[in-house]
Amino acid sequence: MTTSNPPKLQDLAIQNLLHNEVSAIDSLQWLPRQLFPPLFKAAIARRCSQTLKAMVGTWPFSCLPLGALMAHRQPDLYILQVTLDGLDALLAQKIRPCRCKLQVLDLRKNNKITLEDLGYGIWARDCVRSSQEPEDTQHPRKKQKVECSRIEEQLLGPLQVMIELRVAQSGLDESLNLLIDRVEQSKGLLQLCCTKLSFETRLPQFELTDKILKLVRLDCVQELIVRGTWDRSTMASFVLYLGQMVNLRILLLFEVSVYFRYSQTQAQDQENLLVQFTSQFLRLHQLKKLYLEAVSFLKDNLGKVLRNLQTSLEALCITDCSISNVDLVCLSLCPNTSHLRSLNLSHVILSDLNMYFLKVLLEKTSDTLLFLDMYGCRLTDSQVICLLPALRHCTQLLRLRFSGSPVSMAVLEVLLRDMVPLCKFLFLEFPVPEECYLDNPPVLHEHNLDMYIDRIRFLMHEFGQYPTSITTDNDFDFGCDSIAVMFDN
Repeated sequence: MTTSNPPKLQDLAIQNLLHNEVSAIDSLQWLPRQLFPPLFKAAIARRCSQTLKAMVGTWPFSCLPLGALMAHRQPDLYILQVTLDGLDALLAQKIRPCRCKLQVLDLRKNNKITLEDLGYGIWARDCVRSSQEPEDTQHPRKKQKVECSRIEEQLLGPLQVMIELRVAQSGLDESLNLLIDRVEQSKGLLQLCCTKLSFETRLPQFELTDKILKLVRLDCVQELIVRGTWDRSTMASFVLYLGQMVNLRILLLFEVSVYFRYSQTQAQDQENLLVQFTSQFLRLHQLKKLYLEAVSFLKDNLGKVLRNLQTSLEALCITDCSISNVDLVCLSLCPNTSHLRSLNLSHVILSDLNMYFLKVLLEKTSDTLLFLDMYGCRLTDSQVICLLPALRHCTQLLRLRFSGSPVSMAVLEVLLRDMVPLCKFLFLEFPVPEECYLDNPPVLHEHNLDMYIDRIRFLMHEFGQYPTSITTDNDFDFGCDSIAVMFDN
């Protein structure tokens, strides 16, 4: 006796429909809207190209989420080509078919749309009438005529294609090349709307970079990632486009450096280019998150980066960079860093810097700061003590990380006593204290470590906190260990 579930009636109906593509295409004029997403998905699986093309031209929702419908399949150049052929056929009609409401082809895979959403969730908002209204009881063909009579003929406007575009070292893949060619051939009838744009190449090609930036609707870009060594002329051209990304919310610069052909004028050219780059921030009125990782030109220039910001940042990440005391002063005095929710300074060596201005910054952000990461900053005992008065005010912290610093047991205990009772930590990571090491080079003494972890557990219970786990991990970058404490608040 089998225990497998029998196929649903809807699935059987769709399978039967797709056995004959001519019948399937004829049925699209009266097919209930909620059946379009599962029928489209089944047509993709069966590679019913003619049905897919016809469905594009009769799609009864404003958006066709092709990326979500293919989320569990490998990138399929053939299906993309068939869908684009359907768009071409639709645009060639100039007058919008009465049932078609398509405005957006969404190729993004990670937009969290489930199959249930496609039939009954966000797509339900596109329907003019609810299922309770009397008109839904009409015969499908008769009902379709009523709908058509109410909709005046409309010229087809430009259709938007939503993507996340990544330019890798190898260039563009076949799917992106096909899409870009179709957008160019459409002469403005297809608009490329890129919400996430990434340039992750060692040395970007000027022609390709310029072509993409001219083709993409820059006001749609919400997240921009720039990585690699750029030629000066390519970066100078790119800077002019940056200011047009007026809805940019997240900017990430990773391992960015600029190659200058003539070393004699490199310093002045770099200064001019930095001024041009940061001046574009004046137009970025939506920027909320700024990530700067291994940026070669940041030291003594952080003030230039921050001074043109037009919004209060929610997240600021400066990692694996060299900064100076002047940069810390600018960081603490910048009004746009007063309401940070996340501050990441990991791998920024602070051991030789004055902590006073970092203390000022922590005091300014104490009411909003939720995440503070100072991993690998090489803080000393005296620097931690300097920061303690400000840290005591950061009572909203959920995550604090400052492993990778040579701090003593006494200072760590003071920090725990001052902060743990006040904060509702979810995660706390700090270095194994120096007293747990013996000899030179240092070797971890397991007995001392066990005693210290018992001491931590005792302190936590004294504060009324009961961690779900206390574990040790090796910080390979620094040749020492860290203690991670997880809470369940």
